[in-house]
Amino acid sequence: MSNKKTIRKNSLNKYILKSSEEIGSLYEENNPFVDLIITSPPYFDAKKYTDSHLEIGVNQTYKEYLDSLKRTFEGLYAISKESASLYLNIDTLKRNGKVLRLNDDVARVLEEIGWIHQDTIIWDKVKTLPYARKGQSRNVFEYILYFTKDKKDYTYNDEIIKSIKPMHWWFKHPEKYSPKGVSPSNIWSFSIPPQGSWGSQVKDESKVLKHACPFPPEMLARIILLSSNKGDIVVDPYAGTGISLEVAKRLDRNFLGFDISSESEEIFYKATSSFVEKRWDNIVSYYKYQSLIKPIYYRNIILLRVLKYVKILNKEIEKNNSLDDLNVEYLCIDKVDINFNHEKRTDKYAKVELCYISKNEQSKILLSSLIKIIQQSKLKKFGLEVVITVKSFGYEKFDKSYYFYREQGQEFEFVETNMLEPKKGRINVFSCFKLKKEELNLIWEDTVDEDIKENYTKKLDNLDR
Repeated sequence: MSNKKTIRKNSLNKYILKSSEEIGSLYEENNPFVDLIITSPPYFDAKKYTDSHLEIGVNQTYKEYLDSLKRTFEGLYAISKESASLYLNIDTLKRNGKVLRLNDDVARVLEEIGWIHQDTIIWDKVKTLPYARKGQSRNVFEYILYFTKDKKDYTYNDEIIKSIKPMHWWFKHPEKYSPKGVSPSNIWSFSIPPQGSWGSQVKDESKVLKHACPFPPEMLARIILLSSNKGDIVVDPYAGTGISLEVAKRLDRNFLGFDISSESEEIFYKATSSFVEKRWDNIVSYYKYQSLIKPIYYRNIILLRVLKYVKILNKEIEKNNSLDDLNVEYLCIDKVDINFNHEKRTDKYAKVELCYISKNEQSKILLSSLIKIIQQSKLKKFGLEVVITVKSFGYEKFDKSYYFYREQGQEFEFVETNMLEPKKGRINVFSCFKLKKEELNLIWEDTVDEDIKENYTKKLDNLDR
């Protein structure tokens, strides 16, 4: 039976002035408690941050540097839950005329400990210092290595970070787009804050504390939302100015930060909060907008799929010569039950009830032909469960109101009626639903209202590429 203790609440939400190599011994009496680690260690000897002899990479060989990292991440591995994730920002260096692949070497160290490498993300910093040299381009990207402690059982809230961007292509090809939105690619574009310019004047007004490359809060928000839940514990073993800690706090997570720099600690307590605050409204607005638009997008993508499905199905009927004598003139979309809890690939997005109306009484022949048509792969990809019935024509009115539907270019027309009004030369479609123009405006870039463009387009461009 383990004698280890649960970490106390009053031990959390602290910036601790200690070397991260001590983490293992500091919490050796605690049960694993860490849910997420986000950090960027010193890049070997690329920069000297403090005068402390404890700073890794300074006065160390490359092997000694990697050994120091190993001690830190062994300690973190020991205190991390099985469901924990680790995001590590790293870069390559140029030494002795050749590239030192720091990212590969650090990844090997972490894998030796037991961390499982899940993905490599390219962080496009958009702008950086204007340095280039012979044999080396201006460096505008770095790596974010993503690890987990367990192969399968880890927190991954990808639904939260999937995005909806207004795009007219969805109207033409709704079956090609997930109703849940688009997952970010493994290239993340987040602009770094102007280097050396965001520090706050503290105590002595002539002294401005600076940091070489602070994390963008927008990128940290994405990571924290993706790989943790409210109340979880986020740790940064090389906390620096503590932006990761501040973002974690604002997203209702607990945090622990470690660093040996008293100057960085001072920035954290006196400047970091105000720096993040300036960007926070945009971050909150972006995720709020996404949460509001996602169900609207989901519903409309499914309804657009239904309409395109019907369009293709009708074309197949019209070009099938064996069905000419059946005189199919009407199709009613009787019912659409949307599945908003779609999870597995085998799940259907909606159950659709279609009713064809023919002037001919040979409904069995028509139904048999329709069942064969809907088995085609071109229709299966829509993710719809379709039930078809056939009726013989014998009336001029429906027993309820429908919307007579027709498509004109990029416009959809729905006219409410209960009359059968045939248009010669094609199958007339009557629908139980209509697409709402005000909702379509939200997800169609060509018709987005100006106030929506003004409020959200910049946020979409800046925060979610």
